[in-house]
Amino acid sequence: MIEVTWTKPSIHSVATWTTADGVPVALSPGQTWIELAPIGSLTAG
Repeated sequence: MIEVTWTKPSIHSVATWTTADGVPVALSPGQTWIELAPIGSLTAG
């Protein structure tokens, strides 16, 4: 699991996903599932 930020400047643009360091996240072709969790509600380890 990684924390990412998404950006979509307009309704007609493609969403982009980046890490906290600003590195683009490459998604494989096909279905991709993204889970949105409220800040502070998830513990991983």
